[in-house]
Order: sequence, then C-alpha cells, then structure tokens
Amino acid sequence: MARPLVAYALCRYAGSTQREAAEIMGGCSGVAVSLQLKKLREQATKNKDLRKIVAKLEKRFASLLS
Repeated sequence: MARPLVAYALCRYAGSTQREAAEIMGGCSGVAVSLQLKKLREQATKNKDLRKIVAKLEKRFASLLS
C-alpha cells in the first residue's frame, strides 16, 4: 500500500494533480494513480490498521503545514 499512500500525499498535500503524481512516482499514468487512490479508499474502509496509518500521515502533514 506504499504507492497509493504516496499518491494520496502528493495529491492532497503537495498540490499535485494525479498526472503529476504519476510522473513523480516513476512514469505511471494519471489513470493508474486514480486507481491506486480508489484502492486506498476501498481498503481503508475495511482495514483498521490502514485507517490508522492514513490518520497518522494526515496528522504528521498537518503539523508540518501549520
């Protein structure tokens, strides 16, 4: 789940578009990033540990941005 988390962080906190995130992550397509984000959302609804990781990531970025 590392790539979807990186894509999420790039799009949400770095202000990257999905296409830009794809280029940063090694040349995959914007569609691939979209599918990774969808997979992350779906898995987070089912997986408590993943939700904790996402929450921790959000908290960490929020503290850096404030």
